[in-house]
Amino acid sequence: MDIANPTPGFSVLGDSISTLGGCIPAGWRVHYEGEVHVDGVTAPEHTWWGQVIDHFGGRLVGNASFSGSCVEGFGFPAGWSPQRLTALKGQGDETPDVVLVFMGINDFGWGGARNQTFGLSKSASAVPDDLPTPHQIQEAVGSEALELFQQAYDRMLAGIRELAPQAQIWCLNLTPGTTPADCGPSAQFTFRLRGLELDDYNRAIDQAAAAHDAQVVDLRSLGFCVDAVDGVHPSALGMRQIAQAVISAMEGQKTAELEQMAAAAPQPVDACPKPSCAGCPFAPTTPTSWALHCTDRE
Repeated sequence: MDIANPTPGFSVLGDSISTLGGCIPAGWRVHYEGEVHVDGVTAPEHTWWGQVIDHFGGRLVGNASFSGSCVEGFGFPAGWSPQRLTALKGQGDETPDVVLVFMGINDFGWGGARNQTFGLSKSASAVPDDLPTPHQIQEAVGSEALELFQQAYDRMLAGIRELAPQAQIWCLNLTPGTTPADCGPSAQFTFRLRGLELDDYNRAIDQAAAAHDAQVVDLRSLGFCVDAVDGVHPSALGMRQIAQAVISAMEGQKTAELEQMAAAAPQPVDACPKPSCAGCPFAPTTPTSWALHCTDRE
């Protein structure tokens, strides 16, 4: 990373994975040390973003993360919304030198902001009565959901670029996480939860990043499952894995620690031939909730 500032200012735009109690704007939904406790993830230095900032001798300007939020949406707390982008400047109204963006997993999980709204999520950017009928959730979505995601991601990056014209923008893409042990020995990550491939979203991220002179941290190319407590939310080990991936991307070469982690971590398995999880008895996903792991299959 080449930045003139000897103590670069970092800002973070994310969802639950990047939240931490006391580190995001007051009143915004927080996952870590807010809704749940995850062993070993209780302070900024335990988070993926905190470790990246510490590695580069930087400081946090603003963490604009909101648990459960999608990139796409009808207003706050969608990732593109002005409130989210303004929070990147922190309380001191400082323009960051580096913006780390890690969003999209809720768009993949819900299949879009309409589904999130009708699922009555606490992080929805609208209420059902705000939206035209039919008021129903699509268990499997089509290409229009992906188009809306890409448009929203593009709008989000355009907003960041306007707010911080000279900043480096690094976008983390989406990658599988490990599943809970109690799901059984053949449990796996769900790659086509609502009918769109996880990598469809990653291609959309790539295209939006290229259009706005942003760099991509290709977590998906690591070839292993990030250690997670539920298929998506990183454990303390998962936070270190993500941090080392970001550091490696920003330095232009893999760290020795990342290579050691890759050798020890499980590889993702995509063994299910079904086009989506709709109606599958092994997926804990319902029309009004979702999870990124399937239960034990015979």
